[in-house]
Amino acid sequence: MRVRNFNGHFLVFIGVLLIVPACNPFKVDKNQNCLNPQASCHNRDKEAPKIVATIPPSQPTIATPAAIATLSSLILSFSEPMKNASDLSNYPNPTGAGNTLNVNSVTKLNEQTYVLSLSGGTGNGNIVFDVSGLTDLAGNLIQNGTITLIASNIAAVPQMVTSSGGYLETNVTWTNTTPYTMAYVVKKNGTDCSNATAVTGTNVTGTVASNGQVVTNLGFAQINVGAANTIRVCLSPITAGGSSQLTVDVTRDDVAPTLSTLTLNRCELPYAITLTCTDNVDRIILTIDGSTPSFTVTASGSSIGAVASPNSFSYSLTGGYSLTTHGLVTIRYLCIDRAGHLNTGGVLSATCQSKGVWNDTNWFATSPTQPYDVWD
Repeated sequence: MRVRNFNGHFLVFIGVLLIVPACNPFKVDKNQNCLNPQASCHNRDKEAPKIVATIPPSQPTIATPAAIATLSSLILSFSEPMKNASDLSNYPNPTGAGNTLNVNSVTKLNEQTYVLSLSGGTGNGNIVFDVSGLTDLAGNLIQNGTITLIASNIAAVPQMVTSSGGYLETNVTWTNTTPYTMAYVVKKNGTDCSNATAVTGTNVTGTVASNGQVVTNLGFAQINVGAANTIRVCLSPITAGGSSQLTVDVTRDDVAPTLSTLTLNRCELPYAITLTCTDNVDRIILTIDGSTPSFTVTASGSSIGAVASPNSFSYSLTGGYSLTTHGLVTIRYLCIDRAGHLNTGGVLSATCQSKGVWNDTNWFATSPTQPYDVWD
């Protein structure tokens, strides 16, 4: 390159091109990057995750969780983000207690919280979920991979009592499904055991071992007329654990039911017969031989209710009754409600003349035109 100077002479410059290698000031040596699993300073996550809480409460997060009667969902909260907690295959159906629960789906609420959707019945006793296949992001297996809930069904037989004849008492059957011996007190109404009223009867106070079953017998006199009376079994631990409460409703019914009246004439076999009874029907008892339907009743004690006598049988409240007997049939029937009242009007009766349809397979007359009806 030539450049004229101020005297008019040309000056010659020789240029030199310098090539400088590219430099990345942010590059880090892998041995200095502690996030790199291959670095000597890398601190690998070796701590196992665990379940810190569930809804409803369960073992092992709660020593003695309160008994449940139904279970439609289970919420799991983990100590850290999980790797495979969204995979339904990691949640086999629970075992124990004769439950029929199925895990239908799993939904992720956030990195550490998941909800299981369930269907089926809870049974009576321990319900055990196996989640031992769950891991955290580093692949560590869960520490407490067994979840245990406690289910308890409480039932009253009958669910209704009456002041005038009928069933004078009710038996409340319940089970201590906690793993501890518990003291118990049976009370009624209130909002919880702290403000409920004590009751009288058989087995209304005492102690019960783990998995022990108790039958508490209550008389109708302490069951209030009108709304259902909530019977509360209040359990408290003897040596360990926490309190629990079981409840069932019992109603006092002083009204006799009304039974539907049958109007029958000719019945083409098989003939479906439908009977209805108002006011909390317990059972309908009938005969088809013209005899008076009868039953035995236990109004109090260990077994309460009505049982059909040998010459009678119980009408199916769900399946009805199908008449298949040929000829003239006299049906006699009565209704008993869950408080032991007989229906108003006493035993009712209806007569049915059965009908058989004959055709060329069982009738060989040449006339009249087949098929035709023959009434027995």
